[in-house]
Amino acid sequence: MHKTKAVATRSQTIGNLKSICFCSHERKEVSGFAVYRIYGFGGKQIDFGLGRVLTQSESHLWIEAPVRLKPGRQVWLSYIPEEEVVVIKAQVIEIKAGDKNLFCIKLEILFKIDKKI
Repeated sequence: MHKTKAVATRSQTIGNLKSICFCSHERKEVSGFAVYRIYGFGGKQIDFGLGRVLTQSESHLWIEAPVRLKPGRQVWLSYIPEEEVVVIKAQVIEIKAGDKNLFCIKLEILFKIDKKI
């Protein structure tokens, strides 16, 4: 069995996002991976995995992940940019098809905790 690499390069993904995101003055690029957890009705975890945080503003976040999420779905994310741990509860606003079974997902931040490490 062989492994397939299903990750677009950072420059390809950011290039795709520049046509999607139009408020570049408030956006900051974030490098790093995010662990996402998706919960269904009743609080039961239905999926989890590893995605990549692409851009972040005060109210929105773009991630790249190998999961197709419907708008309205709520997601918990945790990631470590630089020297802090960030935990976010977010709602899916928009989804765009990416390269090689990856999706660019726009999330509205509902709740955020960040702590220096």
